[in-house]
Amino acid sequence: MPSINPLLLRKVLVFAGTGGSPLIYYGSSSDIFSEGLRKFKLSLSLDLENQSSKSNSGTKQDETWTLSKDTWQGISEEKWKQLIETETRSIYKLFIKSESIQGERAEKGIKGLIGLSKIKLGSEGAKGTVEEITKEESQNIWLIIAKGEKSIYLMPSVVSNPQDVGSGSSNATEQEKKIWKEGVIDINGWKAGNEQFSEWDKAKNKKLHESIQKGFIVARGGKYMSKTRSGGTGMPEQDYEGWLRLKNFGMNISETMGNVQDGEVFYNNTGIVWGKKGEQKLGWLVIEKWNEQREKYFPLDIFVLGDSSKMKKKFAGHKSLIQEIEVEDKINEAIGVRLDQVVISETGIGEGEKNEIKWGTIKRPTWTQELLK
Repeated sequence: MPSINPLLLRKVLVFAGTGGSPLIYYGSSSDIFSEGLRKFKLSLSLDLENQSSKSNSGTKQDETWTLSKDTWQGISEEKWKQLIETETRSIYKLFIKSESIQGERAEKGIKGLIGLSKIKLGSEGAKGTVEEITKEESQNIWLIIAKGEKSIYLMPSVVSNPQDVGSGSSNATEQEKKIWKEGVIDINGWKAGNEQFSEWDKAKNKKLHESIQKGFIVARGGKYMSKTRSGGTGMPEQDYEGWLRLKNFGMNISETMGNVQDGEVFYNNTGIVWGKKGEQKLGWLVIEKWNEQREKYFPLDIFVLGDSSKMKKKFAGHKSLIQEIEVEDKINEAIGVRLDQVVISETGIGEGEKNEIKWGTIKRPTWTQELLK
């Protein structure tokens, strides 16, 4: 057998990484197994072409993750600055990081590539600075992962307190009304709900799937803002229970501002999820039927991998005080994973092999691994 030049070994060593991706190390072979001293740079390639989430990939600049966006809720940053002068609003967007520095090789998947960004707009955030939420905040966010026919829906969410139960004819809960009125002001203020899910087991996954398997909506309250007028015909905090009652009758509700040109409707940063029970035909009418209860998690964003054609914004083109994003898809599986524990692997996305959604028709990601000096 021919001998191997030891100098060559000192120059470059290439190992097989997950999925055939290379682990490249430049340096001395004697240092390879020095535990605790090495860092690995993991670079992800996830095909977002022709997907609604294409613009939600993140790049790193000067240790800060940034998104290439200049509009939020379809409204330019400049318009936000003009119309929101007396308050600060935060908007959250989920994004996928292009790389990660970790202390171990990615044998079966990569953790830490799903990020949640926050932009502050208004009186204190005139520059519209984008920042990633803190490590502590990410521990209070659960990623709801729902698999449709040709799509995977990702919803980073805060979780309701288990003691929050509905009351009155609409069965609205106090935390639902709070979300509808103001959204999430402080993620760390939702620790009480998070504590009940220190571990998200299979029973919770089963219940989660059953409640949204026929499709669902994510609804948000909004507020009309202009230089000359604010509020509109009905403030969202006064309308939530009425909206619930009318939806229970199978009605579509759109509180529009009419043909008003000088302002915009700004929606709160968090939505309420309501699973669909089915439809009922009454003559030529089709009545939508909804679950008795809304879900106990409130999404800060909804991010689609794959075909996004079955997710639609109702009342598009109207300045409605109520936003409804409807997913008209058959949900085949759903799981919950704490945001800082999400793993992207060759086979799927979730918490690793024990609790993950398989990619199915979604193009699988690939990554390269470089051992840093």
